[in-house]
Formats: sequence, structure tokens, C-alpha cells
Amino acid sequence: MSGFYCYICGKNTDETDQGGFLNAQPVCNVCFSAIMRWYKVANREDEIIDHGKTRGELNQEVEDLYG
Repeated sequence: MSGFYCYICGKNTDETDQGGFLNAQPVCNVCFSAIMRWYKVANREDEIIDHGKTRGELNQEVEDLYG
């Protein structure tokens, strides 16, 4: 078999429709899709993450405090 082995789940990337590379490590398509879904959710500006404040509001507070 050719291809690379996913460094997350260990499957051969040829068996999972190729996939890609993440931080120069091979990642199968299944794990790559899961990571991208998590990344999109984790970085939503409107997501309420702490004490009813959005990520943008918290970032502004940090900038106000620490410059």
C-alpha cells in the first residue's frame, strides 16, 4: 500500500480518500474533517464562552487590561 498513515487514528490515507497534512503530519480525511468542524465551532465570534460574554468581548477585556 502506498500513502501515509494518519497520525491521529493510524489508518492509511489511501483507505480514507487521501486527507491532507496538518502541521506537516499526515491526517486522514475523516480526522481532518472532524478537526475542521471543531476549529470552526471553537473560533465562532458569537459563541458565548464565559459568563455570558462572547469571545470578542473577552478579547477586548484582555486587550484593555494588558494592552
